[in-house]
Amino acid sequence: MEGNLWLYRLYFRVVILLWLPVSLSAVDLPNLTFRTITISDGLSNNIINTIYKDKRGFIWLGTQTGLDRFDGINVKSFLQFSGRTIFSIAETDSVYLWVGTDKGLWKLDRKTDQVESVTLDTKSLEVRSVFVSQTGRLLVGTTHGLFIYQESAFRKVLFGSNALSSINFITGIVEGYKDTFWLTSQGGLIEYNIETGQSKVYTYQDDEKFVSYFSCLALLKEKLYLGTAGSGMLVFDIGKAAFSICPEVENGYIKSIITVNDEIWVGTNGSGIRIISASTGKELSAIEHTSNADAICSNAVYSLLKEDDMLWVGTYMGGLSYTPAHGSLFSVYYYPELFNCYNMNVRGFWVVADGKKLI
Repeated sequence: MEGNLWLYRLYFRVVILLWLPVSLSAVDLPNLTFRTITISDGLSNNIINTIYKDKRGFIWLGTQTGLDRFDGINVKSFLQFSGRTIFSIAETDSVYLWVGTDKGLWKLDRKTDQVESVTLDTKSLEVRSVFVSQTGRLLVGTTHGLFIYQESAFRKVLFGSNALSSINFITGIVEGYKDTFWLTSQGGLIEYNIETGQSKVYTYQDDEKFVSYFSCLALLKEKLYLGTAGSGMLVFDIGKAAFSICPEVENGYIKSIITVNDEIWVGTNGSGIRIISASTGKELSAIEHTSNADAICSNAVYSLLKEDDMLWVGTYMGGLSYTPAHGSLFSVYYYPELFNCYNMNVRGFWVVADGKKLI
């Protein structure tokens, strides 16, 4: 019986709890409550540069000095990444996690916890963006150009002949339409067709300002929402190939932008989260740090993730804030039309390597 009890504890230690979906639109924001985890809870650092949820439900945190995994209860730090700044995380399958750092690209085997350095060029390039397309193609944005993983090897793409130019300092990637990808860089917004290899660079200029440094981006319908390094958020109309300034977020360094239905959620470096209507361009609401214990831990928002009913907020020096789950945390296991363990006295079970379950 002790063996069964050990298996029972082990199983429930690794199971990710099922979150039941709850609406999280701007009208609900006054009722949001947050919990916060910091280095005292096991984080490697209180600066959270990126947040990624894998297909198993684990939350991965790229911090200023390491890689952490949060299972809803505990934080695990991967000491193999100790001292490295993590900028971006992605997965191409159920085993490998691709991690972009200040010291190159790394591949983590989640079955064995083994880490492998991935050679992109002759140098250990700083990797700011790791992106997986809808077809499973891996794109890696570095400080010296774009790398595309094809046939077990990386192909380098430069925009212009000078790898050291600001246009080749890639900061973000999203997938557009018809083989087109959009990339932000320190030298402008890049439109790149992966099949033809053709590219075009866009910068913003009016009578008062010139903007070429873009820090992040999000795509919604026919518009790109672009974070800048000091001029707030710009909107790029793809059909018109024209920029406009979002007057609701026209100042400051924008570190993260996500889309939620018809809303643009903007993580600012000092003013919390601003929620903008995509249809009107007006601010709907805001999430800010206050003296309340259940508020977000900082107004310097570096990363955002919205998945189902959960909102995750990575900050500068404040750690990670997240909305706790609503509804039941557990469901009864059943296999459609064949098996249902409801009202059964289950005394032991085992999940074998290929996923088969003995109950």
